[in-house]
This record gives sequence, C-alpha cells and structure tokens, in this order.
Amino acid sequence: MPWKLNRFGTPLVHFHIDRASFKTYDAYVELDDPETGGSLARDFASTGKMVVARVITVTLSSQEKLLSILFPKAKCVHWSPGGPEIREPQPGETPFHGFISQEELFQIHRAAETPRKVRSVI
Repeated sequence: MPWKLNRFGTPLVHFHIDRASFKTYDAYVELDDPETGGSLARDFASTGKMVVARVITVTLSSQEKLLSILFPKAKCVHWSPGGPEIREPQPGETPFHGFISQEELFQIHRAAETPRKVRSVI
C-alpha cells in the first residue's frame, strides 16, 4: 500500500477543521514517499473524481505544511523534516506555550469521553 498505516491498519488521514465552526476544509493522507503522492495527484486530476457531488482536488503537500495546519496556535515553531524546532521569540512576538491550548485539550478530552455527544465532525 502506498500510504502510511496507523496501529489499526488504516491509512493516516488528518482533517483541517475550523476550531470555532467545526467546518472541514482539507484532508491530508500520509503517504510513504513524494513520488507516490505525485502519482496519485496526477491520477485524480486526470479522472475528475467526486465525493458526494463535490469535485476532489488533490495536491502534493509536505509534512511541514500538515503540522503547521494541525497546530496553528504553536508560536515560534519551525516545522522541519526532523520535527518541530522551537526558536526564541522576536521582540513583541508571542513565545512558544505549547502545540495546543488548554481549551483544545479540554475539547479533545471531552470528545474522547463521549464521542457521540460531541459534534459529528470530531
């Protein structure tokens, strides 16, 4: 299989969801290598695939882009292929305080405890 699998044997898929409205924007699928990603993007572009009457646009991205979207509140972080690099803040810049806020951690905990009671996109 060309994609990376989690411990349950399913592909690693990440969704970019607006934290206020819970609107879903993008989905990211982790693949084993960039060549596979390019091949899949070309295949989807040539066939014009659709899901629930929506055209799917597939573009090649990077791990760094995915992490910057998944953790938008992480300040003073440079996402590199080896992992996050925390840097010193510039004058007037907010320093690094973590990858997610206390409120997000609370919401994740709530979703894990009662997944059916939380909005369906979580």
